[in-house]
Amino acid sequence: MAAEALALHVSENGRRYDLCADVTDSGDLRVQVTGSDDAGLPIASLSGHVPVGELRVLSRLLGAAASAGGRPARHPNANQPWTEEDEQCLRELASAADASISGLMDAFGRSRWAIEARLARLGIGGELPYRR
Repeated sequence: MAAEALALHVSENGRRYDLCADVTDSGDLRVQVTGSDDAGLPIASLSGHVPVGELRVLSRLLGAAASAGGRPARHPNANQPWTEEDEQCLRELASAADASISGLMDAFGRSRWAIEARLARLGIGGELPYRR
């Protein structure tokens, strides 16, 4: 990585996790995450480029994926209140050319009914397709 804008290190249960991130010339965030066990052997690796404006959505997806591993619920955010940030993000994602109800379900960890009801309440969405 080029000059690091951020370097974080976390140790937990004998494991070490490192996150290094910097901003590219195009404005994307370049991220590299590694993890090692107590013997220093690699146990995790994640890297790539992310448009800074997409971080909120990606963090939601990663959080939903992590929650899904320990929760039997199909929709990890079921019965959780919608925040103003959630609604703004929903507006943005629903207005994309390739938007679909199933994609919004995955992004927000909510049921089809919850997505459709929130879109109706916000007066957006119209006839978004449901793709699986």
